[in-house]
Amino acid sequence: MGRKRQVSDEQILTTARELFIDQGYEVSTRSIAREIGISESVLFQRFGCKKDLFFQAMVPPELTVDDLDQAGQSPREKLENVFVALLKHYRKVLPVLLPLMSHPDFDLKEFFAKQGELSDRRVQSKLIDYLKDEHNKRHLRVYNPEAVTGLFFSAIYGLVLFERLGARHEGNHELALRAMFNACWNGMSPTPTT
Repeated sequence: MGRKRQVSDEQILTTARELFIDQGYEVSTRSIAREIGISESVLFQRFGCKKDLFFQAMVPPELTVDDLDQAGQSPREKLENVFVALLKHYRKVLPVLLPLMSHPDFDLKEFFAKQGELSDRRVQSKLIDYLKDEHNKRHLRVYNPEAVTGLFFSAIYGLVLFERLGARHEGNHELALRAMFNACWNGMSPTPTT
């Protein structure tokens, strides 16, 4: 019977992810092992090589948006909550995606084959269906739900990217987010608002 593991694979992956985000792929496996409190040989026994550790550690977190299912909220409240949830999500995802996509061995098709469909795509589909349904009920004016959903995701992704790059809006990012949401809302509300 072998010894019980003192450190779980998930603990190793979490620490490795933090170090890869902070220092890039250049961080040494020795530094990762030291930070975790294990030997470098244990790290290689569990993950094989640095590249395998990197790709296992840098899986983006799942996106869940339950706000579309909330009863008793107006379409505006639901969409505003989704907008905020997407902002919070991409603030967690972008620091993982940037080093992942810049790795020379990263292959998007291979990544999807191993990881499956990203939760973002499921949420996009759910949002498109919601917008179509609300349009059919005449609660919203959304003639192209796919384009509106694309605008939602790209606006938020762009805002978070600017945050990561250190670019600052006059004021704060939350106000910029609200302004973007209001611009989208004014184009879809059943009665244009000012």
